[in-house]
Amino acid sequence: MGSTVVNLRSKALRGLGNIVVADPDVLRLDIVKTGIEDRLSDSSPAVRDAAVDLIGKYIVQRSELADQYFDHISMRVTDAGLGVRKRVVKLLRDMFNVTNNDEVKTNICCKLIEATNDEDDGVKDLAVKSLTEILCPPSNFDPAQAAALLVDVIKDYRGKDESLKAALEAVGANGQTQRYAEIIDSLISRMVDATEQSEFNATSHIKAIALLSFDDPALIDNQKATVLLTYLRTATNADEARTNELLLEIFTRSIPFMPKASSSFAQELSKIVRGFVGKPPNIDALKNIVACYCAVTKHLTQEWAALFMVLRSCLIQIRAKGLANASSPAIAMVYFITALITEFAKPEELAAENSQVEDIIRGITDEPLQEYLLDNYIAFSGAASSQKVPSLCLAALFRAYPPLILQEKSAVWMQRVFSSDDMENKGKPKKQGVDDLIGSAADLHESGVSTALVQRNIDYVIAGAKSNHAKLQSAAMEVFEFTINQGLYHPLHAGADRHIAEQALNLHSTLHTKHPSLLNVRYLEFARSSYDYLRTITAEPVGHYNGTPGLGGWYDLLSEKRAWRLEFLRALVKAFDFELMGNEKIEPGFVLYIAENLSTFNYQLQEEVMSVVQHLSHVVSEGTAVANAIELGKVMGMEDESLADKVAVVSEFNAQRLANASIVVGIALLLKNLLLDGYGLTEDKCLKFVPGKKSALGDRAATNRYTKAPPLDHSRIPLVHGVETVRDFWSQQATFLHMMREDGMLGQMPPL
Repeated sequence: MGSTVVNLRSKALRGLGNIVVADPDVLRLDIVKTGIEDRLSDSSPAVRDAAVDLIGKYIVQRSELADQYFDHISMRVTDAGLGVRKRVVKLLRDMFNVTNNDEVKTNICCKLIEATNDEDDGVKDLAVKSLTEILCPPSNFDPAQAAALLVDVIKDYRGKDESLKAALEAVGANGQTQRYAEIIDSLISRMVDATEQSEFNATSHIKAIALLSFDDPALIDNQKATVLLTYLRTATNADEARTNELLLEIFTRSIPFMPKASSSFAQELSKIVRGFVGKPPNIDALKNIVACYCAVTKHLTQEWAALFMVLRSCLIQIRAKGLANASSPAIAMVYFITALITEFAKPEELAAENSQVEDIIRGITDEPLQEYLLDNYIAFSGAASSQKVPSLCLAALFRAYPPLILQEKSAVWMQRVFSSDDMENKGKPKKQGVDDLIGSAADLHESGVSTALVQRNIDYVIAGAKSNHAKLQSAAMEVFEFTINQGLYHPLHAGADRHIAEQALNLHSTLHTKHPSLLNVRYLEFARSSYDYLRTITAEPVGHYNGTPGLGGWYDLLSEKRAWRLEFLRALVKAFDFELMGNEKIEPGFVLYIAENLSTFNYQLQEEVMSVVQHLSHVVSEGTAVANAIELGKVMGMEDESLADKVAVVSEFNAQRLANASIVVGIALLLKNLLLDGYGLTEDKCLKFVPGKKSALGDRAATNRYTKAPPLDHSRIPLVHGVETVRDFWSQQATFLHMMREDGMLGQMPPL
């Protein structure tokens, strides 16, 4: 094994394997152990692979070997050889099953989490599959054991929190929601039983609950939240501060899913967070505190007067202190509280509906509150010695009211900061322009704010990129990245005038040929732009013209590269995604426009069709929650009354939003069935297909059994473009439930 010839070292390992067949105890000999350990660090990936293979064959037979070789095997998780990494991930899974050492089991999970960040999709998939089998085994699943293991993993994991979160999200995406619910129940039980244990690590338990419930906040019901609330208290050390941060994040996400009957929990939580607002631990903790306070007020207590009296008292304090104290940390906290309440509660919008709130706001100022605050924050920026808090305040205000950033006074503020000698402060407006503004407000791009913002400040951005200050350069480069990634999209080549459309497509084709990597991004924004353009021509845009898709020209441009086509389709089907509890508008008309395009595209390979069907199947599957909500929904009022602001009683969702969500699911159902029928596919095959991976089925040519792909027939959804009245809601309610029953997504329920 010490030969200088790679092939001989590999042969020596294979020869040793033959000896071990007869006597596995040979692996315990120090001279053998040292030789194998040396080969695990060999310069040749083939030799390292052979060494891992040798250990793997016999380690499952002897648990003590798993403990003996774990440290050396685990180091190979980041091996340069792809084959080595794959073999190590498989071996770690096997080692977990044979070892009785809890510490080794915990470390194996930590290494598998690390492997989920691998650059190779195959290694990632193996790592996720292994973690799934460990945390949520298909048989003999014990939620108490899984909870204990997860707590130990979280306590010992030394990687980035983002990696841990992504790994658990990937495991949860494999259909483990019910298992996650059971693990959370066990974690809560451990927390209840451990109230008297001085050594109990509450932070790891709460972090585990936060991670498991991140994608499904409804897993935290009123009873669980009440238990968690007992751990929310004034922090005296870093661990307690981190615990509070996690708890506030959990409550903020889960409160929208709790019934309004959760009064005792809501009142107690309001009391605690109101105390935190009065005596905040530090500036960084304020965002979670105020976000939670606003969430519990909005969804549970409705005690708006108390919330806005806090806002008013803060503004009175600011007015009394004046700008002479602008550099005081205490007054900076007060400024930031006002900005966060404005961001999360939108006072002016509530004032239009609530006279009590209106009286409080008008007691502060007669002008629009956001304008008043903008003037105050800009003045605060001019007087403060540090721009950190003023920039945070303005960023929060701009997120709540994006058009404010285009006002002349905002531009003057940015120019003043850009022109200063403080390099640290120069970078902040650039970061606000990208991360805090563009990244946090999905409608900024469509509203034109982002484009105008970049155009107005591009000279400062270029100057920042050319500076010698690393942080300033980094901020400038992020702005460049955003600007470039907008790519080209022009709505005219999806228009009804085919001559104009052809000219626009030719221009796009020319740029596509010269700069394909810059243009082939932000596909969904292009589709949105084309739809918005068509709406200026007709109230109900159509996604095809006599069976020719409006976006077909662009799709054909992407035909030369498989990855481009798949990315294009993955982007378009995201139009079907929605959050029933979210704030983004659900537009059935836009979804129908995308669906009509997807139904008539000239697909080249079956993998393209299967990728679309796979996403649609997930939308339809999640549509059962919409069906349950709309079935329970009862809208009161005259038939011709507008649905605006009406709530579907019992389900307590906005009636119009609920009905429009059901239309989106219905369109997804129709399109899914049309594609399955036209291309002779089964839904099971599509669900098992892994997009982007080569397979015999996916590589087959996509052949529609009809001479020309038929456009989507949406006659089964009479109100496909949206609902407006109470009568519309009732009609769509019956239509949607009938469709879901026919497709087998719902059990046989009695008719409405």
